[in-house]
Amino acid sequence: MPVMCVAHAMEAATASFADRLAVVDGDCMHDYASLWEAVQLFAAELAEAGVFPGQRAAVYVGSGFEALLALLSVEYLGATAMPLDIYDSPEDTERALAQAGADHIIGHIGDGHLVEELVGDISATGVSVLAVAGDYTLVRRRRASARPGGRGGFVFGLSGGVGAITVDGAALTAAAEELGAAVSITADDVVAVSGTLTGRAVVTVVLAALSRGACLSLRGHRGPVAARVDRQLREDAVSVLVCSLADLVELRAAGVRAPGLRVLALPRGRAADFDLVRCRALLGLGGGRGRFGKSADRTAAAPCACRGRD
Repeated sequence: MPVMCVAHAMEAATASFADRLAVVDGDCMHDYASLWEAVQLFAAELAEAGVFPGQRAAVYVGSGFEALLALLSVEYLGATAMPLDIYDSPEDTERALAQAGADHIIGHIGDGHLVEELVGDISATGVSVLAVAGDYTLVRRRRASARPGGRGGFVFGLSGGVGAITVDGAALTAAAEELGAAVSITADDVVAVSGTLTGRAVVTVVLAALSRGACLSLRGHRGPVAARVDRQLREDAVSVLVCSLADLVELRAAGVRAPGLRVLALPRGRAADFDLVRCRALLGLGGGRGRFGKSADRTAAAPCACRGRD
């Protein structure tokens, strides 16, 4: 069997599940065909703006569809995507960027232009800032050409910005396939992510869901965890929830329930991967049905026409 990278896996999933919902983020919906088209279009705009294969582009976007689109588009280019958490301190973020050797930073207008605050005085630092795809901002930290052997992938920062681990696209795709099989993710599942798309384990389960035709439920994560996740579970009829152990404790304490829900508790540390043995022992919360329940037709909802809500 040929080795697949993230882009190849996405292309294969699109061929099999073109008209099925791939992502729902509130009122923003994309089927597999429109998501794949959005990835290719955004990647083309990034390339035109100076992002080349083999380079490293940090994604400094809060959560939801905007972050997912940026990560997939960078990887599609053959560049390495580095997910950043906008809630980290500027000092930790700057250390992470330096450790990873990021060539570019991608931000989004929905986060209040935080990426521009991160780079400070543009005239003093010598960086260039460009608008890309309407609502995104590209900060070019250095002028560099394509690096040889660029195959795409991801780099995940360690806590406190003290280092980083790089995982190539083929290895991450293989891990996603193994995880998807271990926890039996299928095209009938709705997989919800309760936090940011910043850790290795989160990205792995996102890729596992997309490679198997499942629907991703993504939301912003401001506000109390219990109320926010409870609404997400009910409205999107989530069958698999991805959350931290701390969030899981809070959900149980608040009495949040959903029938047949499977829970993937994230390992500690953004560079940590899932323990597949533990993943097979999924925890239940037990409650509600929403718009994407098993009886719902996931091909019925029209995808939104945005490419990052531009």
